Amino acid sequence: MKKLFTILSMIVVLFVSSKAQDIDLLQFSAKDGYDYLQDNYDDTGKTFFGLMTSMSVEDKTTQVDFNEGTSNVWTYIYLRKSGEAMMMSMVMVMKTEMGYSHNDLGEYEYEDWEEMYSINEGWIDSRDLALNVKNNTELINYWIENEDKIQSLYVTLTGTPVGSEEQYPENVWGIEISLIDSDEETATCLYNAADGVLFSCEYPTTSVFAQVSPFNNIAYPNPSNGQVNLTNQFIGDVNVIVINNAGQRVKSFNTISNNSIEINLSDLPNGNYNVITIQNNKFDAIKVNIQK
Repeated sequence: MKKLFTILSMIVVLFVSSKAQDIDLLQFSAKDGYDYLQDNYDDTGKTFFGLMTSMSVEDKTTQVDFNEGTSNVWTYIYLRKSGEAMMMSMVMVMKTEMGYSHNDLGEYEYEDWEEMYSINEGWIDSRDLALNVKNNTELINYWIENEDKIQSLYVTLTGTPVGSEEQYPENVWGIEISLIDSDEETATCLYNAADGVLFSCEYPTTSVFAQVSPFNNIAYPNPSNGQVNLTNQFIGDVNVIVINNAGQRVKSFNTISNNSIEINLSDLPNGNYNVITIQNNKFDAIKVNIQK
């Protein structure tokens, strides 16, 4: 599937670049675009196969809002049987101030149709997925720590791969982040598309986030007025990163740990924050609630 979505992304980039040079594209969710197609696209004899959006350093037109679960371009994929062949149609949806529009990107023979994924209507919107992604501390921080090296981001919805029904009983939302100049530096997280529950995440073996500590962290008091004590597994110099619920880094500093540190978050607004303590190739993470 990765190869398929890579090819689709290249086609979309070329098409969008030629069509949207002088058009301001607006953000919308995957479900918004799908609902539009239900009323405006003839899918007679076709089966909904999945959808995708992506952005990359080469593609300046397509923009994905990682925090809101929206994009200004979504591509929807349909399959239909033609004799012994399986044909794949791609339909791109965009939105401007004038409303939604779609473009048929053509129909192509799908050679691997024997491995066709089953998909059903029971999938949550990308906006709902974003709520779960924000709580994925490791993924958010992988994004933040590598934001200057990110080559591409793929957000995809597919059905359950044939033979994987036990592992993935529902449709699958996938998020893939690739870094520049290395095919191996890719982080992938899969979510149950029925309820947004995280199935699994895989990170590059060189990433700090591939080495999650089993240490049982404690924050006290929690909630607090901003002065918080955090227990951790570390002795010596550590880097502390504080992330808000929108996945934004709001504070970062170095300090000394002796299996605990005291931090001052009193300058931050009330709310929930992820506090990550990093040393070498390990990290601890804990949620902290500020109430002043």
